[in-house]
Amino acid sequence: MDKSTAYETLANVADTVIDKAYTFEIIIVPQNKLHAWLQKRGLMPKKKVFSIRPIVAGNLFRISKLLLSINYDELKKTGTNAIDLFHRMVTDHSETLWTICAIAIQNNRQEPSKKLIRLIRDNLSSQEMFQLLAYVLDKMDSQNFLSSIILIRGLNVQESAEKKTELNEVSPLSQGS
Repeated sequence: MDKSTAYETLANVADTVIDKAYTFEIIIVPQNKLHAWLQKRGLMPKKKVFSIRPIVAGNLFRISKLLLSINYDELKKTGTNAIDLFHRMVTDHSETLWTICAIAIQNNRQEPSKKLIRLIRDNLSSQEMFQLLAYVLDKMDSQNFLSSIILIRGLNVQESAEKKTELNEVSPLSQGS
């Protein structure tokens, strides 16, 4: 491993630890000749740059709900052929995937705008969408969320056990000595 590769690896580790935002750009494909002409003159943007920060809990819930709306069992029944499965996924769930990307990009309380969803739909290749979705699913950090629930659940069980122990203890005053 040369020095530049080692340096890049250490930089990536540091970015992961501090949850640095993921920045990516979408090259805007002209929709017609006028749009291309306006882009060439600098009157319309040729690309948009977005920054995705770690997903907040509210959006974690919204994205999870959308992911659950994809019926994987039904997709498996369509056939074992990967091409059939791909076409079924595209036909039935493209809007869901675009919305997940838009929620992650926006990452606030508001529903993603139709304009943002349309930008994703009309300008991302399938490879770019896959990379974006892989990053989003990684940053959902479901393991820490589940650990939090388990921790709270564990504390509730411990508090219940302590209360039960307190109720079962006998006071020296109530023994009638």
